[in-house]
Amino acid sequence: MATPAMERGRWGESVAVRFLRRKGYRILRRNWHSGHWEIDLIARDGDVLVFVEVKTRRSGDAIGGYGAAIASAKRRSLRGAVDAYLQGLGDELPCWRFDIIEVLTPPRHYAAEQIFHFEGVPLD
Repeated sequence: MATPAMERGRWGESVAVRFLRRKGYRILRRNWHSGHWEIDLIARDGDVLVFVEVKTRRSGDAIGGYGAAIASAKRRSLRGAVDAYLQGLGDELPCWRFDIIEVLTPPRHYAAEQIFHFEGVPLD
């Protein structure tokens, strides 16, 4: 059974997909898994492969800046997931980047109040 936080997270990922499509991105995968690695969204922005972490928060929570404040353990996990995905592509590695989308909602219901898109967030 999905918890309210899990439902909010899935809803936020759907908001992020619509947001990226409006920007011209092509969504390749949602919730890609390999072992214990997981990537929320994998998309194409022109010729660039984009790995996207989606963070959905209530507007009463800490706002903004998620892209600049990923904990080191989460950063290592995300880097491991990106590396695992790229290994599966073989020898011809595409140009890629890592983005974070933060979706803020009102405290009591799902409606995207604001969407922040942090492009090219370093994982090192």
